Amino acid sequence: MKQACHPVRVIPFLDRLVGHLSRKAHLSVDGHGVHRRKTVQRWIAEHAQAIEMHNLPGYSPELNPDEILNADLKRAVFTNAAPANRHHPARRFPAGL
Repeated sequence: MKQACHPVRVIPFLDRLVGHLSRKAHLSVDGHGVHRRKTVQRWIAEHAQAIEMHNLPGYSPELNPDEILNADLKRAVFTNAAPANRHHPARRFPAGL
């Protein structure tokens, strides 16, 4: 059975994480609700010398280099890629691929 992410599980994880490190931890987190819970935020504030939480932006493909590459590749491969007739290949790949 899949178990939900809950502050009861997150805070012991954070305790173990900072306990294993000799310097400040920088933790990048998504927008999951557990990261915004008051208990987690309070724990982070109480351990500010040991850990700092950085919130990732919501879905932002313009900030993700992989998404930029994928968009460029799709544009290069599929622009005017319709076959001239049924004997032509379905798509033309740019030189260099």
